[in-house]
Amino acid sequence: ACLVGSEMCIRDRLRPDLICLDLGLGGRDGFDVLAALRQDPELGSVPVVVVSGSDQEARSIAAGARCYVAKPVDADDLLTTVREVLAGDIGSALVVEDDPDTCRLIATTLAEHGIDVRTAGHGREALNRMVEAVPSVILLDIMMPEMDGFELLEHLQRDPIWRQVPVIILTAK
Repeated sequence: ACLVGSEMCIRDRLRPDLICLDLGLGGRDGFDVLAALRQDPELGSVPVVVVSGSDQEARSIAAGARCYVAKPVDADDLLTTVREVLAGDIGSALVVEDDPDTCRLIATTLAEHGIDVRTAGHGREALNRMVEAVPSVILLDIMMPEMDGFELLEHLQRDPIWRQVPVIILTAK
């Protein structure tokens, strides 16, 4: 999981399966970030989905992005894009989000696409859900009570099965 744009990249702890990059980084050129990602030995092969409000699709693809999603982002379009990029069937998802309305919105959207959804309000609850059944993907908020997303990611990395589950970070930070 990697959040490019907020200067927060946790690649030292795990290798992301997919990177969503907003070109409008507030002070940094998103294309410079994309070029740096493509040159990085650890992240160079990770697919990048550019999410932007500017009309830069052709330039994004030419610079090495796997695909481009225009803002405002439609939830269905983003879900379809993530499925295509990860090239697998997403049978089940674990949504880890402390805001009940956001959690319900995400869970409903995924369920409408035939994905079995379980939810957790914080990291400790998510660990309990992981023991019950390992999901195909985890949608994870970073800032949560009791156990935040970073702590949960550390726990996931300790288990050889859990560390294989793709994680998509959803955060306002």
